[in-house]
Amino acid sequence: MGRYLYYIIALVTAGLMFLTYFLVYKKANKRIHLVHVIVAWGVFALFFVWSLLSKGGYLRNVVRVELFSPFEGVTTVASTADATRMALFGYWMFIVLHITTIVSAMFKFKVIHRMEHIISPVLALFCLISLPYFIFGEVKTFDVTACGILIAVELGAIIGKLIYQAIFEQISYKMDKYEIVELVMCTLGAVLFTMPEFLPYSLFGNVTFYAPMKSFATGHRYYLYMTFIFLVGLPILLRNRRGEYARMIMFYISMGGLIAFSNGYSFADIIHPWDWPLHICNTAMFILPLALVTKSEKIFYFTFFINILGAFLAIMMPEYADDTNFIAPRAVEFFTNHILAFAGPLVCVLAGVFPRPKKKQFFYSMVGFAIYYLIVLFANTFFTAFVPRYDAQGNLDRYNFFYINDDFVAKKVGASDLLYKFAWNFDIADKHFTMYPLYQVIYFFGFVLMSVGMWYVYAWIFQFQDTLIYLNNRAATMRMDQLALTQKFNQKEVSSCMNPESVDKLVISHFGKRYSESAPFAVRDINFVANAGEIIGFLGPNGAGKSTTIKAIVGIHLPTEGKIEVNGFDVAVQPVQAKRQIGFVPDHYALYENLSGREYLNYIADLYEVSQKDRDEFLEEFLDTLAMREAIDNKMQTYSHGMKQKIAIMASIIHNPKLWILDEPLTGLDPVSIFQVKQCLKRHAEKGNIVFFSSHLIDIVEKLCDRIIIISHHQVVAVDNVKELTDKGVNLEQYYMEKTGQETGN
Repeated sequence: MGRYLYYIIALVTAGLMFLTYFLVYKKANKRIHLVHVIVAWGVFALFFVWSLLSKGGYLRNVVRVELFSPFEGVTTVASTADATRMALFGYWMFIVLHITTIVSAMFKFKVIHRMEHIISPVLALFCLISLPYFIFGEVKTFDVTACGILIAVELGAIIGKLIYQAIFEQISYKMDKYEIVELVMCTLGAVLFTMPEFLPYSLFGNVTFYAPMKSFATGHRYYLYMTFIFLVGLPILLRNRRGEYARMIMFYISMGGLIAFSNGYSFADIIHPWDWPLHICNTAMFILPLALVTKSEKIFYFTFFINILGAFLAIMMPEYADDTNFIAPRAVEFFTNHILAFAGPLVCVLAGVFPRPKKKQFFYSMVGFAIYYLIVLFANTFFTAFVPRYDAQGNLDRYNFFYINDDFVAKKVGASDLLYKFAWNFDIADKHFTMYPLYQVIYFFGFVLMSVGMWYVYAWIFQFQDTLIYLNNRAATMRMDQLALTQKFNQKEVSSCMNPESVDKLVISHFGKRYSESAPFAVRDINFVANAGEIIGFLGPNGAGKSTTIKAIVGIHLPTEGKIEVNGFDVAVQPVQAKRQIGFVPDHYALYENLSGREYLNYIADLYEVSQKDRDEFLEEFLDTLAMREAIDNKMQTYSHGMKQKIAIMASIIHNPKLWILDEPLTGLDPVSIFQVKQCLKRHAEKGNIVFFSSHLIDIVEKLCDRIIIISHHQVVAVDNVKELTDKGVNLEQYYMEKTGQETGN
């Protein structure tokens, strides 16, 4: 009779809930969303009440469906195995239904509402069919109980809400293929991240493959791989859905973790502080969903700086027996909780849910950690004295929140002596207290120092993410540019230059560059044109923007604004074609010094697809010009600075580039080498190419260059013909000082 009464309670509750929604819809339609929120958190409260009443239920004790099943010996069910499966999957789908209801009320994204309109009715029907079995699995009786009534009421409330939404709320069921994939992936993710920790063991028992759970053995490594997949895979999946969408996903996952963790607690645990989940990683199960629902940065950064490190250490040094089975509830619960505590906050920052932390937030987190540490230090000592407990052998079992009251961590680092050698024993009234001050002080400061070290790990992770985002955005831009080029040339060869008017020229138009959104411009509004056959000297004081401009021309970084064209190719839109027109000698070059000079030049020639005939002719000419014939077959690690500079120069023009750029090419060279390099510059320009080099050697610039460009305070202040200045009797050095505001006495 009890099982049928649960159906009646659920259906009556569904009717009352539908009536409530209907009345609100008729009289105050604008408040429907508020009703959704109230219902969502109301069923959440009901869930925790009946979960505490059931004390985790009997399903968590099942092994391989039938062993220790609450249905064992029950004559009113046809099959123990079938009834157990119905109860297990009913409980699982009820969690999915429950969390979907909450998340749908909190967020407005189409995918979660489609889940509620399309997936939730199916889940609700299954939960209704399996309701008596699911309740029996919790209380081990078909008779009516308070726990069973609450479960039926909760399910009925959700069904009533779904009926109202199906009738009165309009939602588009028409989806393109991407929306279908999104719905399927979110549904599968919802099912995966809400799986009860005891389900695998209840269904399959001990796994048959060899997976020992000792540290870094097979089973342990499997969980480490899962941690890596979660930490890396989820931000990748969310890379185009950052911010609020990612907050919705993480809130769903964290609610699944909270419910799984809370399963097994009872009202007795709530009223007994010594049974509270005060371990550092346990607190993350509550802090993370709380931070996500309130958007509180203060709450979040505590879990970011403290829980991540604690969970990471726990994952690396798991606390369970060495013979624990790979899918035993203890192992699954331990790792799922700690994986979420470790990777969850990091994913939140990587996915843009919360901004990247600052030092002030790190400091406040350390203050919060100090308060937490004092609390658990007091709790361990106080509860051990006033509420003593004993193990099976009759030995005192100390309370050990955060592992600071026994030698578990000390053994891992080989410091057990610190724990027991320096103990402080004292009595107050008839109670005996024991503390380990040296070990506990070292433990605290060791954790703080590791937290400081994690700051630099985070900085590296964020830098790596920025690089990946840049490359992803750059690839997307290149695809769009390629499409634009294809359209521009009417499906012709897109390697053709975009602007025929810029052939044989370097054209820079309104170029500006800054390195982050908040930073000032490194250079701005740079405009000039360099023509074929010219040698251009690029002058300016340190920090004026010379290297920034040169790096933009050669494609090391893209312009923030404006455009750069090399021989008709836009460096941002056609980067490969533009770079083929350029030879570049940076101010700080790197050579593969284990190669000989000839091997290195052949390697560069291969990259540019220079024919053997052309490279042989090049070497024949330049080995004599730069006096490198005798050393060309020696390893470059034996070369002097000047010889390495000559190899870098030869490598930069072996493909006969239209534009040759050199950044401080004459620095550190002896007079003979300077003369040889100058000859190379003149010879390359005489062939109808552009030579563009920066230098602080104004006398050489005056004798060598056709024109000069002076940059100061991040802007071009002068573009002049050297011969015209000389004919006017202008002293180039004095002219440079005036233009840069550095003349004597200024």
